Amino acid sequence: MNGRLHLGHAFSLSKAEFQSRYQRLQGKNVLFPFGFHCTGMPIAAAAKRVAKEFKEDPDIVEHIKEKLNKKRGKKDDKKNKKEKKDDKENKAPKT
Repeated sequence: MNGRLHLGHAFSLSKAEFQSRYQRLQGKNVLFPFGFHCTGMPIAAAAKRVAKEFKEDPDIVEHIKEKLNKKRGKKDDKKNKKEKKDDKENKAPKT
């Protein structure tokens, strides 16, 4: 939701991981959760954007579901056509 991974993610994670491993070496009991977020600004901005979209179009969830179903339907149609073709080939009499 906050965009693609980039070097900044690795930089932030490596600092936290380094510190937690160092503290473990010092004999401390360290909890290092895999997923965390250092700042709330990207999440807050994304939440505001989503809230704005909901205000503009309350049925946005239904519209997104329809688009996904159409995309899935197209993929399923291609898959079904291929399966039907394979079935015809397999059922053809062998000479």
